[in-house]
Amino acid sequence: MGSNIHGTAGAKTRSTPDPVSETAPASSMGLLDAHPLPTALLSRDGHILTMNQAARDLFHPRRAVDGDQGPVPNLATDDPTGWRRLLDTALTDGRSWETLRWTSPSGTPMMLRLALRRIHHPTDQGPAAWMLAIDDISEQAEHRKWLQLLERAVESSANGIILADALSAEQPVVYVNQAFEKLTGYSRHEIIGHNCRILQGDDRDQPAARRIRSAIENRCSATTVVRNYTKSGEMFHCELHLSPIVDPITNQVTHFLGIQNDVTDRILAEQRFTTLFEASDFAHLLLDGNARRVVELNSAAVRMFRAGDRAHLLAANPIVDLSTGMQSDGQITTDRARTIIERLHAGSTQSFDWLLRRLDGEVFPGRVTAVPLQVDHAQHMLVIIQDQTETLRRQRALDDSQARLKTALLQAQEANRAKSEFLANMSHEIRTPMTAILGFSSLLRASDLDRQRLDECIDAIDRNGRHLVELINGILDLSRIEVGRVQLDIEPLSPVQLTRELVAGMRTHADAKGLDLSIACHGPLPERIESDSLRFRQIVLNLLSNAIKFTERGSVQVNLRTEDGRRETGGPSLVIEVQDTGIGIPESNMPRLFDPFEQVDASTTRKYGGTGLGLALSRQFARLLGGEITVSSVPGSGSRFTFKLPVGDGRMVDARDLGETAQVQSTKAMTTLTSTQPLTGRVLVVEDGPDNQRLIKHLLTKAGLTVALADNGRIGMDSALAAEAEGHPFDLILMDMQMPEMDGYQATRALKLKGLPTPIIALTAHAMKGDREACLKAGCDDYLTKPIDRGALRAAIAKWLSRRAA
Repeated sequence: MGSNIHGTAGAKTRSTPDPVSETAPASSMGLLDAHPLPTALLSRDGHILTMNQAARDLFHPRRAVDGDQGPVPNLATDDPTGWRRLLDTALTDGRSWETLRWTSPSGTPMMLRLALRRIHHPTDQGPAAWMLAIDDISEQAEHRKWLQLLERAVESSANGIILADALSAEQPVVYVNQAFEKLTGYSRHEIIGHNCRILQGDDRDQPAARRIRSAIENRCSATTVVRNYTKSGEMFHCELHLSPIVDPITNQVTHFLGIQNDVTDRILAEQRFTTLFEASDFAHLLLDGNARRVVELNSAAVRMFRAGDRAHLLAANPIVDLSTGMQSDGQITTDRARTIIERLHAGSTQSFDWLLRRLDGEVFPGRVTAVPLQVDHAQHMLVIIQDQTETLRRQRALDDSQARLKTALLQAQEANRAKSEFLANMSHEIRTPMTAILGFSSLLRASDLDRQRLDECIDAIDRNGRHLVELINGILDLSRIEVGRVQLDIEPLSPVQLTRELVAGMRTHADAKGLDLSIACHGPLPERIESDSLRFRQIVLNLLSNAIKFTERGSVQVNLRTEDGRRETGGPSLVIEVQDTGIGIPESNMPRLFDPFEQVDASTTRKYGGTGLGLALSRQFARLLGGEITVSSVPGSGSRFTFKLPVGDGRMVDARDLGETAQVQSTKAMTTLTSTQPLTGRVLVVEDGPDNQRLIKHLLTKAGLTVALADNGRIGMDSALAAEAEGHPFDLILMDMQMPEMDGYQATRALKLKGLPTPIIALTAHAMKGDREACLKAGCDDYLTKPIDRGALRAAIAKWLSRRAA
């Protein structure tokens, strides 16, 4: 059954044709069969007289099985009222139209439009019959229903909808819905007939406008966000979806459909986000849902990953290219990333530490926060990265600083403890010889002492005085080592001869305790080495003294040998081992053995004496000489101290060729204390201490010299200048450096500025490192320290008097 409705919405329908006019003759009824619409001829009382084939097909559809036709249906069955109304109107007006619902013989509901008109008989002016034309408008009615539904939907839409005429040059608006009116503030009659450019205002969004013009010119769809203005001038952002409407018959674009969505809030939020995104010092990366691709990033990310430009990062795989293969916790990066991505897909924000890799290959630690995001209805993740390199560096520096402070505090506490013990020991060590010195000094005043007793007193005073000097020298040596100001006097020496001499010198102490003291030489030994004989003596003598001191019975054995130590020192080493059968050292006390002021425990100090400086100084001197001292010990069975010293390129000889006894041959000539050769000359002694004046004058007078005294630097300067002016100058001046009114430095500089040629020897208790240089810089010609070494004093005076005489 054909349809008179062509096309879709807006399509035109064909009107029901008149099968016959009101004045048509009856012969015209032959036209029924040629009429395209179902048409019937009715009697005056409305009964069907005849119908064309189209009507028979409508009312008597052929059956698919046997082709039989059914009875003529009653047209009024579905709507008898309508049928009656059609007839009544036709009787009155001569014609009538009515739309009726009808169910076909096959059971299909239909909508029919009936047109009834009178046909006049040629000889009778009354109606001879009725002509009934039937049009099936079921499809047209269905379309109208859908058009009405679409119209309601368009009007109910929350989006603004516009129809523009594509065939007109200006593409004027032909329709807008209510949402458009609400969004823009323009009513229908204000916008229809105008181009949509009216919404763009004077401040036109040129990029968006170009995209819209391009879509119109190319008759294609486009989606863009455009900045528009309402009728009141308020700006809003509109997401516009523009689509062409094509006539299905002509295939021509007749209209453009525009759907507007207000995205102002979103755009403003994006702008705020973009501002924060770009301004952040942290790297921001927008990744796809599987973290395989960088979708967007900020400038901080370009800088952090040293990418050069954004394109390099946009082409990178975050897990493969921007991460290390394994994380700091030992997990494989891809496995750990998979777990994090699953949690993000579940909607959980993740914060974690991550080892990252810059595009130049440098690995750095990062603190990462990953946030799940929906972007354009797709799963994404925003990754915010903070470079932890500097933070961790500062933390490590802080941790190191705290560790150092803690260590320093412990060391300070330990040092305070050690120094407290040291002061107690020093008090004991100083008070003990001072007690002997003062005690024997008082005995010397007794008039009934015989010569033997007198000599014993003098020997005791001398012995304890030397002990005090050694104690002070030890403290001075330690202070010099701590400030790095120890000077070494390197010269050729025979280590075997020196060691044998020191063993021989300690034999008396060993014999007094009943100990067996021996020395053994093994294999070839160096004939000579380049070293400091004074420090060498101090080291070996300290090791021997300790061995004898801490051994009550048994023996002390000294062994010398050469050891091939090329891997450690680059050459062979001389090894001197001092092994005893003494008390030994507990393992727990080994770490403190070589610390200054330390001894095994306080009871050791009380029983054996000592200050705890000997081993500390010995190890420091050994290291200064390029060697080392180590120890092994078993408590109750004894100890073994090993002193290793580089041999150098010296000649190696058999120990037997070095002789069994030896006298140390120094390369420096010294004037002995027993020299009796008289000295001649006039000496000015500038000294503020009366006791020192008397002592020095006594020593010099006894040596044959004429001595004058001055109590301070000013008196000494005046005396020296007066003697020079009188023509009887002094041959030598001994100058103390610390005196009242004018010290020795000032007096010496003044004398040298006035051109006094007399040699000046500094004789001072300033014995620290740098004091010698300070005295020589002030103008002194030589330097001696207190307490006075009579041999050194005599030698220096003899040297300068001989130069003066020459």
